[in-house]
Amino acid sequence: MNQVQAHNVGDLLAGSGPADEKADSSTKNLSAAQMGIYFAHLLDSSGVGFNTAHYRVIRGELDTERFHAALQQVVAALDTYRSSVVMVNDQPRIFVGDGRNLAFQQLDFSSHAEPISDAISLMKAERLEPFDLEQGPLVKFALVKVSEQCYFFYHVYHHLVVDGAGVYQFERYLFESYLALIDSLSVGVSVVPSNWSGVEQAYRRSPAFEDDKNFWRQQLDAVDPQISLSYRRVPSGDGVCRESVKLDRELCDLVKAFCTRNKIAQSRLLISVAILYYARMTGQSEILIELPVSLRTTPDDAMMVDMRSNKVLMRLELHPQLSLDQFFALVRRQLKQVLRHDQYRFEDALRDLAWQKSPSTFAVNMQPSSDLPVLPGCEVELSRLHNGPVDDAVLSFYADKGSQRISVSFDGNSARYGPAEVSMHLRQAIELLRSVVSGNVAMGIKQPAIISPPERHEVLTVFNETSVPLAG
Repeated sequence: MNQVQAHNVGDLLAGSGPADEKADSSTKNLSAAQMGIYFAHLLDSSGVGFNTAHYRVIRGELDTERFHAALQQVVAALDTYRSSVVMVNDQPRIFVGDGRNLAFQQLDFSSHAEPISDAISLMKAERLEPFDLEQGPLVKFALVKVSEQCYFFYHVYHHLVVDGAGVYQFERYLFESYLALIDSLSVGVSVVPSNWSGVEQAYRRSPAFEDDKNFWRQQLDAVDPQISLSYRRVPSGDGVCRESVKLDRELCDLVKAFCTRNKIAQSRLLISVAILYYARMTGQSEILIELPVSLRTTPDDAMMVDMRSNKVLMRLELHPQLSLDQFFALVRRQLKQVLRHDQYRFEDALRDLAWQKSPSTFAVNMQPSSDLPVLPGCEVELSRLHNGPVDDAVLSFYADKGSQRISVSFDGNSARYGPAEVSMHLRQAIELLRSVVSGNVAMGIKQPAIISPPERHEVLTVFNETSVPLAG
């Protein structure tokens, strides 16, 4: 552990670290993002905290042989999915193999008494199997048949090699390749190679790097201690308690109408409501929110399958007199400011400020659309199992561009949050969203309701009803 803590992430990047002196030509340096995850993995006692998993429900006719062939094609075209970690001169480096040991299972649960629950149990158990970073592979797949017209495509990967945006692009390549095979078109797949290593190295040599470092030192100077949403004042553990829900169509329509009426981007509305929920529940005036960022700003960036995502901290001073429109404007200004400096590594910012861990206890994760090319005669739906480690709490939104489908999840560190607390926070955050989009932007930030009318009646009336018949 001492050796891990002694290294500076920047010193281990290309051109600046001891690993470069005698590096094997078949390997390459880890990026700063990968280096941070590698060290965090070594300190993760569970060994599976960075195993991220989800599955696609595919309903309809599926040619399983062509699907497997498409998977092999895309993996063969991507270094990312054939990567493992090797040690060179006592430093971790990335090695790209041939992919022969790729784990892919085709399973038939359709004859089981409970095929869906059995399949989900299997996938959850597989997620808890540690990856061997040096032996690889660092991804696993399974295609599980649960009925004649329904399959689960299971995808688990170590966050060291790819982030959520990269996985989405990988699956786009996969489904496009499958469609081409179905149509008897070219069996090749056109994959945009990652340029992240060069971009990152150039950034760290540029004046922007020092400018960003100074910005974060000033932005995070003398931050007030942040309050947890949890009732438990205990250290974080390795587990995550998670609950997700799809918003009903009526609420999705209200969100869309509110955004159109008030000329506010849907993502900013959802982020703002999450921040407001945290502020209202904790009673803090100075708020520090953690926001994951994909660092994919161009169409070419979006097509690359790699690990480059980062986190930024947004600091806001909230006054009770603020109206909703003033609050939305404040969030917009702060978002614009911090996103100008989002390439500076979160791990570097913590080190600069001599912090052992993030001072924030609440994160908001705004996920992009996860839609994929429609398969002929098939419907495809995404279900998430695990998004990665959670130190305290994360509220995530998954929304398509047309606001027709929005899902919300609450992830709490299981040492601090139980299922009842997770369910309560998720329910109340959604009620706050409903209250905001049902009102108007002139109302104060303290006005929108956090609990529903039935809950309010139960708390204020039923729980306080103490009258009992007198003994005769």
